[in-house]
Amino acid sequence: MEQAANSLNHYADRLQKATADLWYPSEIDAPLSVVFWPVDQLNNATLKQLLSSESKSVNRQPPEQFFQPIFSNPFWRTPQAEHLAQRYEALQRLVYDTLDNLYTYRIGTVEVSLYLIGQHSSGGYVGLCTTAVET
Repeated sequence: MEQAANSLNHYADRLQKATADLWYPSEIDAPLSVVFWPVDQLNNATLKQLLSSESKSVNRQPPEQFFQPIFSNPFWRTPQAEHLAQRYEALQRLVYDTLDNLYTYRIGTVEVSLYLIGQHSSGGYVGLCTTAVET
């Protein structure tokens, strides 16, 4: 049990380093943060409980939805932003290659809490969170 927790903590540390100084684009740019929960299963009810969310709406989407606003923006393909695009691509690979049962969760409207969460081999859930404003 302790080894699994250490493995989950180690992976969360890797994600933390990969997200340093990265921001999520929307009507406001918000920092990316790492979340991890040593729970056995993650569903809408569990997620709302973990987040103490009063919102009735938890929308689960494919994981691609999290990165879509980043990679669809032409700015990331300019010479000025190429290094940032490479960091986002490396972050996406780290998440996709390591986590199972990966989903994007959207909570709320207008000011949306976004989570990209998947199951780590240790059994816990880990991923990224941020805020997007969509008016």
